[in-house]
Amino acid sequence: MSKPRATRSSVEQLKLSAELHTAETVEGLARIPMIESDGNLNHSLVWPRLSTTRWNNAHRPCRHCYVDPTCSLFISSSTGINQKPPIVHPRTLNHNEEFIQGTQAYQNNKYQYASSSYEIDHNMNPGLIIQPENKNDIVLALKYAKAQKIAVAIRTGGHQYSGASSTSASNIQLDLKKTFRQPDDQTHFEKDGRTFVRTSVSWSLGALNAYLTRHKLFVPHGQCIDVRLGGHVQTGGYGQLGRSFGLFGDHVLSLEMVDHEGNFKEVTKATDPELFYAILGGSPGNFGVLTHFTIEVHRDSDYKGSRGLKALYWYDPKTLKRLLDILVEMSDNENFPRNYDLCISVLSSSFKLLDLWPELDGHMRKEHPEIYGENGMPSWPRTIIVYAQWVPFGKNDVCDMAWFDRLSKDSIFDQGVQQKPMSELTGDWIFRNVREFDHPYVKRTYLTRSTTLARDGWTSWVTKRINAIVEPEANRCWLSAQLQCFGGKHSKFVTNADNGTSYSWRDSTLACTLDCFYSSSAKDRAEDWQKVNDHEGIGPNGTFSEQDRRVLWGSYGSFDLNASWSYYYEDRAKYERLQKARQAADPDGIFTPNRFCVKHLKSVSPFLYCGAVSRGSPAFDFLEPCLVDRSLKLSRALLRYADHTYIVLTLQKLVQLRLDEESSDFDSDDESPYSGSPSSLPPNPALLKTWQAQLQTAIMRLPPPEVTSLDPVRRGHALTIVQLILVVLGTIFVAMRLYARLVITRARIGLDDVLIVLAWVFSVGLTATVILATQRFGWDIHIWDVPLTAQVTVRKLSWCGQIFSRMGYF
Repeated sequence: MSKPRATRSSVEQLKLSAELHTAETVEGLARIPMIESDGNLNHSLVWPRLSTTRWNNAHRPCRHCYVDPTCSLFISSSTGINQKPPIVHPRTLNHNEEFIQGTQAYQNNKYQYASSSYEIDHNMNPGLIIQPENKNDIVLALKYAKAQKIAVAIRTGGHQYSGASSTSASNIQLDLKKTFRQPDDQTHFEKDGRTFVRTSVSWSLGALNAYLTRHKLFVPHGQCIDVRLGGHVQTGGYGQLGRSFGLFGDHVLSLEMVDHEGNFKEVTKATDPELFYAILGGSPGNFGVLTHFTIEVHRDSDYKGSRGLKALYWYDPKTLKRLLDILVEMSDNENFPRNYDLCISVLSSSFKLLDLWPELDGHMRKEHPEIYGENGMPSWPRTIIVYAQWVPFGKNDVCDMAWFDRLSKDSIFDQGVQQKPMSELTGDWIFRNVREFDHPYVKRTYLTRSTTLARDGWTSWVTKRINAIVEPEANRCWLSAQLQCFGGKHSKFVTNADNGTSYSWRDSTLACTLDCFYSSSAKDRAEDWQKVNDHEGIGPNGTFSEQDRRVLWGSYGSFDLNASWSYYYEDRAKYERLQKARQAADPDGIFTPNRFCVKHLKSVSPFLYCGAVSRGSPAFDFLEPCLVDRSLKLSRALLRYADHTYIVLTLQKLVQLRLDEESSDFDSDDESPYSGSPSSLPPNPALLKTWQAQLQTAIMRLPPPEVTSLDPVRRGHALTIVQLILVVLGTIFVAMRLYARLVITRARIGLDDVLIVLAWVFSVGLTATVILATQRFGWDIHIWDVPLTAQVTVRKLSWCGQIFSRMGYF
């Protein structure tokens, strides 16, 4: 039956019709007839039902929504002939809750900390940004995403260094920054002589610290004032109190969340130990939508006599080396008392020091007026800042003031060792600026378990590396470095391991963060500097750590967590445990918005995790995999296209669109638009769009792929073993040929012998290239790699058989 045709004169009648005002509800979703841009009525689009208080005032979709970009439901017609069903909701922007592409509000709200550096490379452009008002709105968003088979990225503050809390244009950004910030979203209570705080994920560290200080309470947490608690608790919560009290996440007792089915649930170590373990350290935002959590906090009255020192130094390599030697004395000494915490920060010129140290202004104006210039605005030089703390844990604990004296030597400003309540000291350690420098960056955070850093000369090496980027004032690069001790057998960072959380590398002794910001003309300089740090500092012969250890909040390098899991988790068993938890918590893949996620242990249905191969470049980091509806049916015909040339970035762009067209002029049996030489790649955007549409329809008509359950790592090793066996057998046969020719028959080497040897050398080289390339991609075998490699292997066997048959061996 054809759809009824709507004309301009009938639009208002349709709006008033009972059909339009009566929604058919299916599992909390409302099916509402919508007028398409051509005037047809579409009864198939599924919209989330709003809460009762706002449903009646919801904006009904109309023809106006398709032609006016200012309309909250504006649906662009410029996204190509294979336009995805619109990711829009029947609300207006008056509530500041949804932001769509093409508006200034969208640009303002999609910004994240990593946007300056990874917006393009990691495709940080969600199709829709939703700022829910309550838990019910979260449920609606999840049900809508599930119905439309799209993913949801969750952010509270958006400070992850690589943009992992964002997503691509096919998916939804769920922004909880303002959602839970009512008075009842942050409360404290006492029970059995212990104090607890229930807080939401939407509060910042600065807000939490202020709340705790008012009530003379404290808890270990990070130092960046604008970081939100949701991501902070799931990635650990590293901070100044790491040795003395452990991580922020170590204090969690219960987690409140919305699961993939829209159910509200509370998770504790007793009720659901696997999910509790996975959320706290596993893969932030990939197990559900965390809304609130309860932590146990400490009281000032239990730690009377705590002290702290904050000291400022002009940057000098000798001063830095001296201070780092003191830091390494701590990290190398397993018996160093738990009472002490120490962090050393190095800052390039132009850093906004007053944001870190408001009290500094009066002193510096008096002692160093040259900093302020004629206009009274300070221009800060390169500096070093020391944050040192001592806290008593027993009546017999005595503070070693000589330790503080060594640290404060030669400082240009400090307020002495101040005895303060711990709730006030934790506020002194907070960085009050939202961002270090207003530039893009190349960041590194390294961890080590070494206790021989002094003997290995690490302090000299890292001083030299820091000086290489800080000393040249005209290099257009700016450094923000933090170096902090975490180790020792008495450290709570260490002893809190195996407490039911999955935070990694708990045997680490020292953390080193080297963040290099750069201007647009100095990107190569910053990257080259970090490459040297990677090469010389990390690895079997690394000065800092023999093992590459990274943290989820400070990720770098490959954006494919499945290919780089060994950098973030101790062993494969732990990673597979997290994979099982993901499979159970997110069976439909709704919480898989990008590649930096723990991958399901098995293939996800109805979504497929796909990648793309870049022609002429092995740089997978520049390609964004996506969740693809299984209706794509990638299979052998697509492999045939890949056999002519590699699958290129255009396919990656293609699979990010929802492929729901039912007809096309292109037949899958026709010649592929990608066949032929690499020079046949699309020469212009218009032709590219046409080829995308044609290839899309061809893919839709293909049979479903055969998805193997074999682990990608084992699959990659198996393929490599096959290749190596071929090389060994071939080498034996060639050696037999030459031995028979030269030793047994003592005949001269003929032209055929030379050709055979050259052919085999080429085969060995080809095999070595395949192996090295596979290693370069981290053994991440994509769905078309296995058939392709098998095909190459069969061809090679056939070719070898022909050669040895002609040689007379069989």
